Amino acid sequence: MFPYKSAYKSDHIILDRKTYENDLKDFSFTFLELPKFKKDINDLETIVEKWMYFFNHAEETSEKDLEKIIGPDEIMERAYDELNRFSWNEAELLTYDQADKYESSYNASMAQKYDEGLEKGEQIGLEKGKIEMALNMLKAGLDKEIVSKIIGLSFTDISQIL
Repeated sequence: MFPYKSAYKSDHIILDRKTYENDLKDFSFTFLELPKFKKDINDLETIVEKWMYFFNHAEETSEKDLEKIIGPDEIMERAYDELNRFSWNEAELLTYDQADKYESSYNASMAQKYDEGLEKGEQIGLEKGKIEMALNMLKAGLDKEIVSKIIGLSFTDISQIL
């Protein structure tokens, strides 16, 4: 693309033709020229270099080399996983899709159970809190009817607390 430049990455901004002012500061172009990228897997230092390596060598990268390239980068790991899926046969894709659906269903079920448990726990906590407040009010000498109205428990429930 830019044969006179040796760098594989070039960043470009937009300038006003007459004033040469950069009015569009948040607007720029970055060009990556894959044929110019020559770094070896052992020389990768930045995330840009790792992505350049990915674009150039993803198909020939071994599982052993993946850790060097990916490191802790989850996005790059997902990119390799997606690329890897393109080499699967139909049976492997079907198995993966079924496992993915099962995992999604399981996660949704667990989230629902968590929400139900949280709601039930909140209800139990509120009931225990009402009983404790009623007991403290009664110990402080408040009338059972007043406690019943304030707390929202029936007169029978208040009587059972004592």
